[in-house]
Formats: sequence, C-alpha cells, structure tokens
Amino acid sequence: MIQSLELVNFRNYEKYSIDFSDINIFIGPNGAGKTNIVEAVWMMADGRSWRTKSDTEVIAWDKDFAKISAKEGDKELELILQKNLPEKTSPKQLKINGVKHRLIDLLGEMPAILFSPEEIQMISGAPNLRRRFLDIMLAQVDRKYTLALLDYTRILKGRNKLLSSIKHGRGKQDELDF
Repeated sequence: MIQSLELVNFRNYEKYSIDFSDINIFIGPNGAGKTNIVEAVWMMADGRSWRTKSDTEVIAWDKDFAKISAKEGDKELELILQKNLPEKTSPKQLKINGVKHRLIDLLGEMPAILFSPEEIQMISGAPNLRRRFLDIMLAQVDRKYTLALLDYTRILKGRNKLLSSIKHGRGKQDELDF
C-alpha cells in the first residue's frame, strides 16, 4: 500500500507531499487539484495518465519537468517526466530505489485499480473497454502476461499493416502464411 507521495511541477502542484498512513479523503472546491493527486497515484501504478494522451501535459505550464515520488513498503519509486527533449529521447524516466529501470518494470510495483467517472463506459460500452480493463489489471500482477500482451499487440499491428498493404496492392496474400 502506498505510504507517501511527493509531487514536483505536477499539474497545479509546484511542490506537494502527502502521507497516506491514515485514511485519506480529499475535499476541496472544483479545480483545487483533488483529481491530480489520484492521477499521480495512478501514474505510479501504470506509468501513464488516464486523463490525457500525452503524459507531458501533466507537467506544470511553465516548467520543463515533473516528478512523482512514492514510497510503498521498502520501495521508493520515482517517475520523472520531461518535455522539450531531443528526438528519440524518452520523456519518462523511472527509478526504483534510486536505480534506473525501464518503464515496463513499473507494472506490478504498486498495483492499483482506477475507477473514474469515464469507467462507466466499461459496463455499457464496447467489449474492448472491458478487455482493456482486464489487461491493465492482469499486467500489474503477471509480468509474463504483460510481455505476451506486448508481443500480441506488436504482431497484431504488423498483421493489420500487411492486410492494408495487400488491400492497396503493395503486398501479396501469400505473405500472410508467414
């Protein structure tokens, strides 16, 4: 269970820390940053925001980086997001107990489940929303599942690209056998 959270240049927080040793209830007017705290906790669990397509949008308006630090048990997790970086440079950096790690290593370190108002679509919406929810949940508890899911997604994209090439006359149907 998460024990503490520290935010630097994250959304509306220049510097903010919170201790989760007791039950926490966030109360405040609209726009005060309650959801931003939940978003930061989720980013420490999943590595990305559910609220935006580009994670660099969580960086405070006039800043070049944001940092989320969390403590859970004997683990200290740190996620640094940067903008205005050279091309092919990852805007995210993960450290676990001070050691750099790949972002995929974050999954399962601090398992969480997110229920936001948008999640109601999971019940009445398309089946892919339910599958996505289960994929996220399973990826946090089983690394082999995560790696298999990444392979599956990569292969599916390749197949779809090949089908599109065949449709437009740039590929041959016998390439599907491979």
